[in-house]
Amino acid sequence: MGVWYDSRRNGTIPEYIEICKEDRVPICFKGVRRFRQLVGLGLVVADITSLRLMTGGDEGYMVVERDGGFMLEGMDMSHHAGQPGVHKPEKILTRAAPYFEISGLKRPGLE
Repeated sequence: MGVWYDSRRNGTIPEYIEICKEDRVPICFKGVRRFRQLVGLGLVVADITSLRLMTGGDEGYMVVERDGGFMLEGMDMSHHAGQPGVHKPEKILTRAAPYFEISGLKRPGLE
């Protein structure tokens, strides 16, 4: 297990998620491409799935649905607040951004 998902090391995304749940470790990914894969697999749920972008100060975001797509809304918290407003994932999960921890995913294989 590494800090974030890598298909060469961790197998498929559903396998990785199940291992993380079994081992009770955070589910972590890096980059907008991986976020889009989670969306494509139907694992992201608007208003339930949230991200914690690991920036040193950490930033929290709720996944919301706007105009038929998923966006990231900065959470207003006393610690680890995200950038205010609603943002395209490409703005927040840039190539230079550290990895993110994700929670509130639909379990793979469940409807």
